[in-house]
Amino acid sequence: MIISKLFLDVHALKHYGLKDDGYSLHVLIYSLFPGNERDFLYYDYGMGNSGRTILIKSHSSPLVPEVGSLESKRVAPEFYSHDRYGFQVLVNPVIKRKGNSSLVPVRGDKAIREWIFDRQESWGFSVDWNSLELEEKSVLVIPKGENRLVFNRYLLRGSLFVLDRANFLESCERGIGRGKAFGFGMLQIRPLL
Repeated sequence: MIISKLFLDVHALKHYGLKDDGYSLHVLIYSLFPGNERDFLYYDYGMGNSGRTILIKSHSSPLVPEVGSLESKRVAPEFYSHDRYGFQVLVNPVIKRKGNSSLVPVRGDKAIREWIFDRQESWGFSVDWNSLELEEKSVLVIPKGENRLVFNRYLLRGSLFVLDRANFLESCERGIGRGKAFGFGMLQIRPLL
């Protein structure tokens, strides 16, 4: 895996015409990975005093942008060999409505904890429930023709224990939950000793 940090100062933001709509950033990140297959995840730290920082996790190296700065480094395989990690992940928790395939947003502390509990084993880890913090960020609405895509944004922080290394690695590489194309699902982890 490769971790990259993309920094866009005020000049770069104007150059790319980035708005705070989620879609323009999506287009920019996709332009750094030409081809038809998405092999990356990203997390937008948002605007700071001097610009915007985006963290990108990918299998292949992103293209160097025309404007802005990009720093990349390969993650050593042993980084993923620990049993316990602190984590942060932006999720769009949804469930399928019974009887059809429509998705229903999951809201509220209790419901989101149940959503995580029901999925954690398939992600290859177990969450330390005493450490889990949920922060409702906002709703992201992206126009799509006459329709719109709506994402509920929740930031989860805490610690986890690896149960199944292969599933855990897949979760780290492919992300968790829905909305990955728009900056959701990237597990940001750090080993805990």
